Amino acid sequence: MDPATRSNSLRTFSTLLPYLWPAGRPDLKTRVLVALLSLVLAKAANVMVPLVLGHAVDQLGNLDQPQGLWLGIPLAVI
Repeated sequence: MDPATRSNSLRTFSTLLPYLWPAGRPDLKTRVLVALLSLVLAKAANVMVPLVLGHAVDQLGNLDQPQGLWLGIPLAVI
């Protein structure tokens, strides 16, 4: 990022900061924190989905083991 763009971004952020983190409004501060936490959890879920699906597919290959069988039954219902 070039210095002019960075300066413009920082200026925009500093202009919006009083509206995002207002003094004397703990309810809005809580909302901002919950929104940021939700964004982080959504990103973590997006990273975990391929790993969980990979594990599920691996377990479906092991139908001779009980956990593979019990994982395959709900997937077959869907």
